Parts: sequence; C-alpha cells; structure tokens
Amino acid sequence: MDITIVGYDPKKHDKRVLAKFMYNADIEMNNLFLGEEKDCIKINEKLVDLKNQHLVSEDINLAIVNGEIAGLVLGYNVSKKKRFNKNMGEALVKVMGVWWLLKRLFLFIKARKLGGGFMEQDGYYIYILSIDPFHRGKGIGAQLIEMMVKKHSKLYLHVNTNNYRGQKFYKKMGFKQREKSVILHNGKEVGTYLMQKKQA
Repeated sequence: MDITIVGYDPKKHDKRVLAKFMYNADIEMNNLFLGEEKDCIKINEKLVDLKNQHLVSEDINLAIVNGEIAGLVLGYNVSKKKRFNKNMGEALVKVMGVWWLLKRLFLFIKARKLGGGFMEQDGYYIYILSIDPFHRGKGIGAQLIEMMVKKHSKLYLHVNTNNYRGQKFYKKMGFKQREKSVILHNGKEVGTYLMQKKQA
C-alpha cells in the first residue's frame, strides 16, 4: 500500500472529511464536550480556519492512500499549549456564540484537567491522531508517529482511559504512560492518560 504524507491544503482537501476524522479520534469526548456528531463536525470545520487555537490548519498532516485521506495527525509545540487553551473559548464563541459556550462553561473548566500534566516546553504535543476505520491495522498510524519522531525528540499526547486499543498502540510505538487525570460528570468518571515518548 502506497502512503503519502502531506500537509493539509484547504484548496485540495475536503474540510468536512477532515472534521469527521477529528470527531472519530475520540467520539466519547467529542460527544461529551461538543455535542452530537453533526454539531462536532460543524464546530471542527469552522475552527480549522481560525488561528491561535488547537485545530490550526498549518499543524495538520494527512496520510493519503489512493488519493483519499486515510489518516490525520494534528500537533503543535508544547510552548503553544497554554496560549491555545486561553484562546479556545474565544474561538468557540466566534463559531457557536456566547450562549452555547456559557451552557458548557463549567464542563470546559473541569475538562482542562484532562489535558494537563507536566510536559517540557520544548516538546511536541499530538492533539489528534485519527485513522479511517477501513485503513486501521495497515501501519498508517505508525507512519504518522514515526514522521513526528523524526522531527521531535520529545512527544506527548493524551489518550482516553477507555481507549484500550489506542493505549496499546501508543505503548507499542514507545510511549510511556505518565499521569492519569479524571473528572466526574453526571456521576460518570471521564479520564485521560498523559503519555510521553523521548528519544534516547
């Protein structure tokens, strides 16, 4: 299978397809914080065009197989993370309006804990890794991670505590499990593990 990795180009790549990949990366978390699938996709489509927040288009790399998007990785320097967190509320207001954000504000404040943990400022944070279900198990995720490893000596990411397949994959790729963060929402535990990979 021939895999080509390219940067996202809004003139060539369908933004809606991109937004669907972002949604599928963690359906549980996306539904909790952004709403139903159609709402999440709508929000992600709009956020990709905005600067200084998590879904910045210049930080997106795509795995292309037979001319179609088969995988996506989105990351940025850890040094940007604090600024992106601060600007995310403003970006969501632009996309969905003040009332939408106010209804979810307490949940978003709690959720910041899920993206926390100690990360060195010169590291690189993988915010989203998503592979098309049809192409899973074909080495696309590994190639995207290996591309990041070549560029960055320290990688970090968060993985849902319920995502056992993802945890197994990241461990296989050399990531070590670090801190666990948990919040309670409607009596249910929601959590993430911070994972780290450092070059020897």
